[in-house]
Amino acid sequence: MNKQKMSHIPGPWEVFETHTGHYVLDSAEQAVVCQIEWCLEAEANARLIASAPEMLVALKRLCAKFGVDDDGWPRDGTELREARDTIAKAEGSAEK
Repeated sequence: MNKQKMSHIPGPWEVFETHTGHYVLDSAEQAVVCQIEWCLEAEANARLIASAPEMLVALKRLCAKFGVDDDGWPRDGTELREARDTIAKAEGSAEK
């Protein structure tokens, strides 16, 4: 199994609607991140995907700020475990 850390196109990403669906594009380079074919949820799905880079950064910041106690020991709780697992999944280091 490949244990290399995954990388993604840095955000911000933008959503553009076309006659066939929605594109999520890298704002800086206008590179296509993904294309979502038309369906009832296409725009909502595209907005969710486009916000992923900012959500990942925010989740990392929250874990850094609230993930340790005043003595530097890691805090443990359902929400923090879920947050850490979500970060690992986004970065490709989650256990399968």
